[in-house]
Amino acid sequence: MTNFKYVVTTHLNGEEVTYSTNNLRNVIAYFEDDLADGSHVDVMDGFTGEVLAIANSPDTDNYIAEEMCLTLIDFLLGENLDFVE
Repeated sequence: MTNFKYVVTTHLNGEEVTYSTNNLRNVIAYFEDDLADGSHVDVMDGFTGEVLAIANSPDTDNYIAEEMCLTLIDFLLGENLDFVE
């Protein structure tokens, strides 16, 4: 069985779709796409089970762990600063 660093779960219309990956770019892409659709989406650490982010949940407030927030900011800044290179 392969362990993945990130597990993204989208909850929509009574179904769950889970995407497991080690690629942070893919995690952010799925997370952003699901948010744009208004879906309830969770991101978890695939090794520890720690919740890294929750958005649009009907049962709880939106949440993002500090390390995930910093990673997301770093990623987004890097994407937008490509013209500097």
